[in-house]
Amino acid sequence: MTDLTPDQPDFQKSLRELKTSCGKYLYRLEANTFVLEPLKLMYMDTPKTAGTSIKTRLAELSGGTTTFDDSYSRETAQEMFIHDRELNPLKAVTDFSNETQGEILFSHEWTRVCVVRNPFTRLFSAWFSKVLLRQPGYLQRLPGYQIANTFASREEIYLAFESFVRHLQEHGVDSDPHWDQQHRLLFGEQLSWTKVFTYENLETELLQESGLFGCDEFRIGSLNLSGMAPDWNTVSESCKSNIAELYEADFDIYGYPTSAPETHSPTELLPVYVNAVIGRNRRLTQLFERDDEKYQEIIQLKAELERNYSERNTLHSNLLKAREESELLRQQLEQATEQNQRIKEQNVELGGELESVINSNSWRLTAPLRKLRDMFRKTPV
Repeated sequence: MTDLTPDQPDFQKSLRELKTSCGKYLYRLEANTFVLEPLKLMYMDTPKTAGTSIKTRLAELSGGTTTFDDSYSRETAQEMFIHDRELNPLKAVTDFSNETQGEILFSHEWTRVCVVRNPFTRLFSAWFSKVLLRQPGYLQRLPGYQIANTFASREEIYLAFESFVRHLQEHGVDSDPHWDQQHRLLFGEQLSWTKVFTYENLETELLQESGLFGCDEFRIGSLNLSGMAPDWNTVSESCKSNIAELYEADFDIYGYPTSAPETHSPTELLPVYVNAVIGRNRRLTQLFERDDEKYQEIIQLKAELERNYSERNTLHSNLLKAREESELLRQQLEQATEQNQRIKEQNVELGGELESVINSNSWRLTAPLRKLRDMFRKTPV
């Protein structure tokens, strides 16, 4: 790498500082950035700001597929499968080298875009689609939060929302990115954004900036439940004040008024339909939980199988070693048996030679001399 001159920005240093300071939000560089390399464009998704529509359009521009038949995510609508990072055809910032990551995140040659939304409507949308309607997996992220399974009136629905806001006041907003503060999700002042789009004027702003996306007209599809309009007149003033306090930094940074937006045509929350969706999603949650239990059983069985396989390999290895030792002992036994047989044969041969010597004439003739020798040995000097 070439040395930097004093006036050259050190993107690698900036990247290290970002990764060191962003703490629990570091995962967003991998999970929520989408790069169109030919355009030198990076989009960072923030939940409940039309991310589904924008990611689908960007995937189309990249030439990748946007229709998926299956996903391991817990989304209950097929169009939401675009959020599955393994299926989305666009690369994340972390798919590139550190050098390129630094350029994508800090170089003026790259375009970085994001979308923000009025904290009032974003929070209600997150609560409605993820908590009230029981999108699988979200209620578990709010330990201690109690919510009814059925509602008799729209007023009861709004009261449940106020209870949710009180829960966030007591426990904080960072238990899930859908209701976390947007400036945190977008790395505050650590990243410089080329364009910050606003959800409320998104279609117009995207068309005006279509050139950033390499097309004549950058249009997105219709918004899902994220676009619903709550009736803020039904929400208490204390609840609205709590929201303004919880998201004070977002209101200030992105220029939204701290008073709830006027709703001229609020979305009608019909309890009968809300209850029906809640019932369906609760059932899906039960099925997912059963799947999780079965999956955990499979993991345990797999671990037990691996242990048994390891034990089998150990026993097999010990058996082979015992067989080798047994073979070695057998060979040693054969060698000892052969050596013992040779010794026996030598003993028989030597015994025969000794008997021949004892029975010989010379041995008998020299017997008096041996006796005389023995006498002299016994006589003291």
